[in-house]
Amino acid sequence: MPAEALDLVRSKNSEKLTCVVSLLLSAVVIGCGGGSKTVAVTITPTTATVKLQATQQFTATVTGNDNTNVTWSVNSVTGGNATVGTVTTQGLYTAPANALNSSSVSVTATSVADTSKSASATVTISSGATVTVFPTAGVTLSPGETFQFTDTVTNVIDTSSQSTAVYWYVNGVQGGNATTGTITTTGLYSAPAQIGSSTTFVVKATLQADSTSSGQTNASVIPVGAPTLSAVNPSTVAQSSYFEDVYLNGSNFTSTSTARVNGSAVDTTFVSPTVLRARIPAANLDTAVPAFIDVMQQSGVLSGVVRINIVAAAPALISTTPDSTTQGAG
Repeated sequence: MPAEALDLVRSKNSEKLTCVVSLLLSAVVIGCGGGSKTVAVTITPTTATVKLQATQQFTATVTGNDNTNVTWSVNSVTGGNATVGTVTTQGLYTAPANALNSSSVSVTATSVADTSKSASATVTISSGATVTVFPTAGVTLSPGETFQFTDTVTNVIDTSSQSTAVYWYVNGVQGGNATTGTITTTGLYSAPAQIGSSTTFVVKATLQADSTSSGQTNASVIPVGAPTLSAVNPSTVAQSSYFEDVYLNGSNFTSTSTARVNGSAVDTTFVSPTVLRARIPAANLDTAVPAFIDVMQQSGVLSGVVRINIVAAAPALISTTPDSTTQGAG
């Protein structure tokens, strides 16, 4: 074969070899995943608060694969259970019927195409209960005084014996402290022994079985001196009344101040640091003689005395007998 022909054959073979190598390299690149996508899972919403026995719909989105199916679980239990709540294959979560030891659970969607890929949402379980602390309007105390707060729990779904027990806090501290005042497990608050200026503290009761359910009120502690009493309104009341409500005007009154009539305590309502309302019972109104009112602090410190007059009521015509008579009869 002539040399020129041999060179032409060699050139053609070289071109074919180059094409084969190029095709092989392309196949290797494709085979190594150059065109593949990474599976990713997202879930919405990512957080939710659900009441006992209520439901919450979650949605999972899968990208990077044609298979967009997911499996649902609660706290790593596929489909959940009665303790942590259940979830359907469509992502509908139902909270348990009873309160949990932990107030939250995790709802997870896991990709079927790639089980190493998942997304989770945090669900806070709420009892749905309402906690109210009384008195709702708060109290005003002087340093060192004590006051008994009370609470009620309503809308309880879980009626177990512990479902209405609460923890007590003062300014976010369970049981309080010397600076904020302390509070017992039964709600008895003790104001701080000393305070530089008037300060309001937050008293809160939180359901033990559900930290998301709480109620609160205020305790205002004011540095006051001895109570003073300047006037009683009205200053005159009728004898033999069933009771009489009177208003006491003065200063340095607190929620624990007590009005006394002739030395005996009577029902007292705190209106403001300068006004109290006192209810004088019938026992103090049976005779038409003056009575004397004063105000006592919880510590036993007394105000001065103010006189209130009790006067005999004018007789009233109730009926006549006979109802009628003949004119000129006699």
